[in-house]
Amino acid sequence: LDRALTAVQLLREKGETEAAQTALEDLLKEYPLRPEILLAAAEFYQQDQQWETAKHLLDQVDSKHTAFYQKASALKGLLDLQSIVFEGEPTDRDRQFQTGCDCVMTQQYEQALDIFLEIVGNDRKYRNDGARKAMITLFDFLGDDHDLTRTYRKKLTRMLYWAPG
Repeated sequence: LDRALTAVQLLREKGETEAAQTALEDLLKEYPLRPEILLAAAEFYQQDQQWETAKHLLDQVDSKHTAFYQKASALKGLLDLQSIVFEGEPTDRDRQFQTGCDCVMTQQYEQALDIFLEIVGNDRKYRNDGARKAMITLFDFLGDDHDLTRTYRKKLTRMLYWAPG
């Protein structure tokens, strides 16, 4: 399975998206309940901006597969960010938050974290603490050992607890 998933990723990296999708769909047919395949397929569809398909796959990850389930839950949280709808005319802060969400959806995680951190610093209460919550969701998705998680968790903590005023 690891080789098959690696082959899918290599096809994707070469720009052979259709071949990668076909290979992934074949894996899903052969192993419909394997959490690593469901998660890989969800990430594939997330990158392809097919968010509903990605969510459907994530919903199938069984909670008994704890590590995969946690990753699936975090990715669902990220996918929920893209579906935020602003009522009325969006403010500059709304547009900034949406840009951060868009960065998440295109795997520009550091840029997204910078944007969310700036919002936290300027308007902590924006969207019911939405920027901080978005950062936590992204940390959960990336995992505790990821460099961005370690770096930005420290920055967020400093911002929340040591920022003047």
